[in-house]
Amino acid sequence: MSRALAALAAFALLGAADPYDGLVPLAGDAHQHAPTLFMVERQKLDPPVPGFGRYLHENGSSAAALAALRAAGYDWGSLSHHDLGLRGRHANVCLEPTSPKYRWWIREVDPNGFPGADPPWNEAVALSRLADAATVEGEGGFLAFDGREFTNSNFTPIGVGAREAGHKIVIVPSGTRGLCAADGTRNGNEYCKSEWALFRWALRAGEPRPVIVQAHPGAAEAMDLRPLHPRNAPGGFSDQFVFGIEVGNQVEGLRWEPAYQRALHLGYRLFPAYGSDNHDATFPGNAPSLRQGATICWASARTRRALLEAMRERRCYYSAGGRPELRYEMRAHGAADWQAMGGRVDARANRVDVRVRVRNADLDALELVDDAGARVASGRCARGACELAFAGKTLRDGAFYPRAGRAGATAVIGSAIYLGWTRFVASGPYRACRLHPDGESAPDRDRDGWPDDCDVCPDLANPDQADADKDGRGDACPTPVPASR
Repeated sequence: MSRALAALAAFALLGAADPYDGLVPLAGDAHQHAPTLFMVERQKLDPPVPGFGRYLHENGSSAAALAALRAAGYDWGSLSHHDLGLRGRHANVCLEPTSPKYRWWIREVDPNGFPGADPPWNEAVALSRLADAATVEGEGGFLAFDGREFTNSNFTPIGVGAREAGHKIVIVPSGTRGLCAADGTRNGNEYCKSEWALFRWALRAGEPRPVIVQAHPGAAEAMDLRPLHPRNAPGGFSDQFVFGIEVGNQVEGLRWEPAYQRALHLGYRLFPAYGSDNHDATFPGNAPSLRQGATICWASARTRRALLEAMRERRCYYSAGGRPELRYEMRAHGAADWQAMGGRVDARANRVDVRVRVRNADLDALELVDDAGARVASGRCARGACELAFAGKTLRDGAFYPRAGRAGATAVIGSAIYLGWTRFVASGPYRACRLHPDGESAPDRDRDGWPDDCDVCPDLANPDQADADKDGRGDACPTPVPASR
């Protein structure tokens, strides 16, 4: 086929069925900080809050932060209360009547307890009620979540010990009674002992399930994303629960695309996210703005449940500003059905068709790149829109995602589509641990007490789970030779 005919065939793909039909792009921010109810009232009535001085680490109020996000034009927003009071700071959430926070509250603020809480001492319930009150589903509404920042000893993921895997943003569905509450609290306050405990809580939290995003991952070469294991790596990584990874924020801009690439290259399925990391949306000159960035998700409806489902499907992308509309699809060459971003494709000889479209953005460059950062194809841009399409191209196993920019700066980073993903993951350095809601029913081929999905050597009994390098493959197991990537 001549180059001209090939180009016509490729762009003819743009007229085919669209997997985004019936979906709506919703823009939001999942890393907007706010203080707890206790912190607001203590700072106002009886300062300072223990562990703080004149200013809190998080300022304003939950209601004001959510209102600021809605006023900024976001379709949704999630607050990030710290789940741990580091260095004696009283920044986390009260869950029990034994908490000094609750005893102060009923003495100084309201003897009936936290507003809307049942039981009255559960501040997590009260905070959840505030998000419920700020939520209006449907056209023109706003979807509010009361979430957490799982605040580790490490700012970025550079370890696999408990609470060493960097901060994580937890988007909590309505009605939570507190993270890891069944595992016990610290001084009557919310506390997860490890990432393993956080993930186990998320698994048992019911539907819709919480969504976790890796916050500010740092330099790609410094990240330690070895897989989760309850004994060897309680602070390990798992994309069974972590669905996204921040690639930019309000303060530092777009810094972490290399970290996103590395996570993909290691075999993790994640969407690229924006997280403002704004600690005071009510401070003059510090208000949220869509011009600073957004995570945009293709949801089946303007509801909280549909938005969380889009995140779990990795149908979300990063925008450095505004509401660019990105549609990215892949299919086995000539197949009937296209896969939207976040999906998986298996194709004979890895021959695929691809199409990418960006609208509502002043861009001058569009390209498709792989998980190693290599450019696979380039598109064309004109009049506020960009298009890229090809048919029958052979690609290697791995993850592929689009990015678009202007004047040499990246403005849009798309979620990946995963080609030959089972083979790709099997050839990689890590073996994932996947948890079952009911551990007793999980298969255990070697009968060593460790379910297959979290057994570092599932075909050879090794109850000690020895794994010196903590890569998810036990010391007693033969190590496969990684395929070339």
